[in-house]
Amino acid sequence: MVEKPHLIFNVDEQGLTTNHKPPHVVAPSSYCPSAVTSGKGKTTTVIGCGSAAGQAIPPYFVFAGKRFHQDLLLGTTPGSSGTVSETGWSNGVVFRDYLENHFLKFVPVRDGDKVLLFLDGHRSHVSVGLCEWTLSKGIVLFFCHPTQATFFSH
Repeated sequence: MVEKPHLIFNVDEQGLTTNHKPPHVVAPSSYCPSAVTSGKGKTTTVIGCGSAAGQAIPPYFVFAGKRFHQDLLLGTTPGSSGTVSETGWSNGVVFRDYLENHFLKFVPVRDGDKVLLFLDGHRSHVSVGLCEWTLSKGIVLFFCHPTQATFFSH
């Protein structure tokens, strides 16, 4: 696998707060901050992935909502796609959709070689059905965790 970095990928996700509403600002009344952190709002998750050879797969967005509309992707990187979930967070169904309908479109032709996919923090998104599906598609999952690592292959 070391001699085929184009078949080694790492995927991760990041939740972004879109409707930022901080609870309060503690500062002198003459001070007007340009940015304030904290608070809670709607979340949009971005799933990003790249190969050890430097290939970046276009981002996959998970918007909060019940129906996906293409206008949500206006202004994004060419090739980007996405879906919706009630919370805007990724889950098992969203992650399977990402792999099936987005990730596989950008993986290079393999001529029977397997793809090694490193995942960090996605263990809750993975089911037996997903693992069986990835094996049938020649994708080997490797779960990374600071204290343990799990390798799922034939």
